[in-house]
Amino acid sequence: MEYETRGIILNRQEINEFDEIVSVLSERGRINIFAPGVRKAASKNNLNLQLYSLVDLEIITSKRSNLMPRLKRATLIKQIPINIMLKQEYDDIKYFFSKITSTKTKLIIDEYSEYIEYLAEEKNKTISYLLYKLMIIEGIAPRFDGCVECGRKDRLVDFEFHRGGFLCTFHSSNNKPLSLLNSLFWLNSTYISFADSCSPYDGSIIRKMIIQYLIEVL
Repeated sequence: MEYETRGIILNRQEINEFDEIVSVLSERGRINIFAPGVRKAASKNNLNLQLYSLVDLEIITSKRSNLMPRLKRATLIKQIPINIMLKQEYDDIKYFFSKITSTKTKLIIDEYSEYIEYLAEEKNKTISYLLYKLMIIEGIAPRFDGCVECGRKDRLVDFEFHRGGFLCTFHSSNNKPLSLLNSLFWLNSTYISFADSCSPYDGSIIRKMIIQYLIEVL
């Protein structure tokens, strides 16, 4: 059987002389596919399987469950130029996207396609926003509609991902800066709204908070 899907190329592993196993975050979830002959000089698929790029894949599956899906054709949709100054950002994408277990990945692929071009300009905000979308599809996203303990919408002074979101003065002794709380609130909006409302410093703090949380739960 053949099917077509968009996907983000996460890893390429060489096997045999000219073949590779390619790890992809596809619209059907995270998959590994066998890519025959992609390291041959004449291979058209090779140039279209660039790491972190968004591609359209035509895949052949076997009736035998022990056989890996096989790549028929790869078409480049959006190329992501590799910038050595963004190595940590690429590493974060690869590491956390490889942890995804959900098959409802269209949301994160759509957002990646739309906003990955902002990575060089706003790396912390872009990574934070994409990892928040990962939380949504994995069912581990926080609440933003009030204190997670009592529901009150005023006197909110703290936000903790591991506790589920905002906390009021009655349920936390911490007091995070108002600008950070405001930026966290806009995380649950569009990328542009979040980026416009978040300072570079707060973006770096939010990224650290999200990564620490995801390391604990994924």
